[in-house]
Amino acid sequence: MNFRILFVVLTSIIVVSIIFSFSMDLYIKIYDSSWRGLLHGHDNDGKKKIFIIGSSSVYSINATQINYHLTKEGKDYEVYDLADMSDVPSKRLKSIENILANKPTIVLYGLGMMDFPKKSSNELTFDQSLNYILNPHDFFVYFFDELTEHDFQQQFPTSPRDRTLTFLKYTIRGPDYTYHPFIHYKNTPINDYDTILEIYGKPKFERINVSQNSKEGIALEKIISTFKKNNIQVVFFTNPYHKLVIDNIDDSDTQKFISMLKNVSKEYDIDIFFLHDKYADLNIWRDPFHVAINPDASIFTNDVQEIIFKEIGD
Repeated sequence: MNFRILFVVLTSIIVVSIIFSFSMDLYIKIYDSSWRGLLHGHDNDGKKKIFIIGSSSVYSINATQINYHLTKEGKDYEVYDLADMSDVPSKRLKSIENILANKPTIVLYGLGMMDFPKKSSNELTFDQSLNYILNPHDFFVYFFDELTEHDFQQQFPTSPRDRTLTFLKYTIRGPDYTYHPFIHYKNTPINDYDTILEIYGKPKFERINVSQNSKEGIALEKIISTFKKNNIQVVFFTNPYHKLVIDNIDDSDTQKFISMLKNVSKEYDIDIFFLHDKYADLNIWRDPFHVAINPDASIFTNDVQEIIFKEIGD
């Protein structure tokens, strides 16, 4: 009888995991930058598109502000910030066809050291197995991680229900935020160093793997080569981190990350801008990994705006 219950539980976990994994990515895979909902259909203004892609570390870039200045300067471009929670190259690769379908002229790719984790062995020890038996919640998290190849707790900072509602709202009335479709763009407070340390503690950081034969390294090169084949200009910038993060990363890992990007940049003729430690000591942060969405934290947006104007000029 107990084995029957265990079988039912495991089957339920598998089914729910597959549904969650599919539904969480569906919105991104069908995204259309011109879609404004069932009532308004498509809004094709003919402007060239610039996409900003990457993890939530780049979602605080104010695309609306950048678009205002582009229009003011008579530039025929429109910027969309397509940052997504826990994005890494292998995840972004799954929606590459959707990006191509939207026909951007330029893609700015925000890359961070957290995007290239060095995976530890997936083999369970006896003690770990015993712990999962005694703690079903921990087992569910582990199982989901292995099934989706993503960190469960980072993958779902909001509930699957919220993402499903976002998808339904997008279908009916278009995205809540036209230029920030994947993450809600709402003002967030600026927290000082002590507050961030008290709330979030010192961030945990494992070593990175930026070798060309790593999973994320292979995915990154596939993304770049796909863009190049489709005549899409690619620009790199590194994700900014708070001092707590910078101080907790081994210097050798930082240098490996920089060297990898420089090598890829040289091989594919890609401009690259290093921002990972530029704002580390500034009081502009919501948490160790995210610049606040706040008028007093606009330096990140201003720098990206400068990059965009430079690339358009070039």
